[in-house]
Amino acid sequence: MDRLQFDHLARTLAASGSRRGVLGVAAALLGGISQIADLEATRKKKRKRKQKRKGKNKPGGGTTPQTLTFCQDGQTITAPRDQKDVLLTAGATPGACTEPGETCLEADDACAATSECCGDLVCAYIEHGVGVCRVNHVPVALSRNIRIPWKSPCVAITLTGYEPDRDFARFRIVSLPSEGFIGLSNQDITHKPGWTTGLPAPALPADLPQTCEPRRCRYFNNCYEPSSGICPDCTGDTDYGDRALWFPDQDGTLLPTTLAYYTCPEGWYFDTSFCYHPFKPTFTGTDVFAISMIDEHGAEGPVAYINIDIYEPS
Repeated sequence: MDRLQFDHLARTLAASGSRRGVLGVAAALLGGISQIADLEATRKKKRKRKQKRKGKNKPGGGTTPQTLTFCQDGQTITAPRDQKDVLLTAGATPGACTEPGETCLEADDACAATSECCGDLVCAYIEHGVGVCRVNHVPVALSRNIRIPWKSPCVAITLTGYEPDRDFARFRIVSLPSEGFIGLSNQDITHKPGWTTGLPAPALPADLPQTCEPRRCRYFNNCYEPSSGICPDCTGDTDYGDRALWFPDQDGTLLPTTLAYYTCPEGWYFDTSFCYHPFKPTFTGTDVFAISMIDEHGAEGPVAYINIDIYEPS
């Protein structure tokens, strides 16, 4: 009962002159109070029903789920809520696993494998097993002209090339010579293209020193030009860190490669050596075979040629 109703009741009682009148008013008062109480109870019930309906319609309303979904080791699992912290500590992530190909890592994102990177990006090693997604450039095998007198039991061949991204690289025989054979264990060589692609190696500046190691053979296609020592912008050693030295030979056609023996602005230089043997010891003339380089990501560079000139001394 509010204040106005109470004042009206008090005035009514005061104005009632007889006992019968007071009793009548009191009866009316009790009836009104009872009606008000019933009305208030009805209103409370309606409010409770409304709140229940509202809770059911709200997102997340209703009973709290007792299990949650996680992605653990590439598998989507469900587990009780009380195991959430344990699973997250063990490396699981909330929600279902993402299907391969749905998302990928962009350039400069940290990665563990090339399959995580977008498009033609590769996961390139940095240190201690950590990689980053980046573009990949193909390695460059260098052509060579070799001139030697006849009747030599071994024409020494040294293949040279460099890897612009400072990845590991190996040589591949693209085509064999026709007038002799090369002293390799895998004589049944069939060339197969690389299993990934890469961008061309960046062009070299025109003002690079050329008569020094290791560029002397590159610029003159032979190693006859007198060497002026190690190029001033190169070093004669390479820091590999804890990186694996070899990478898989997926088709059995890659040659063993020595360590990178020079580090220059254009990349790491590699080499490998073997003998070329003419079919006839008295052979004079020319022969040629083709080579390429393939990097640890499977990107193969352009073909280079080893030109052999065997002459009879006068």
